[in-house]
Amino acid sequence: MTVSAPISGTISTVDVTPGQVVGAGTPLFQVVKTGSAEVTVSVPSIDLPNLSIGVGAQV
Repeated sequence: MTVSAPISGTISTVDVTPGQVVGAGTPLFQVVKTGSAEVTVSVPSIDLPNLSIGVGAQV
């Protein structure tokens, strides 16, 4: 049997075990979309000189 997801991404959690019997519609995996994300943040004015396009940030 083939299982597919409506999006591409990475499996973050597995909700079933091999051999487990499940019903239709039972979640099997949690899939997280990979790629870019857009976020809105507030930055203190003292830190503005340190910002520029392309600078990495930890969220």
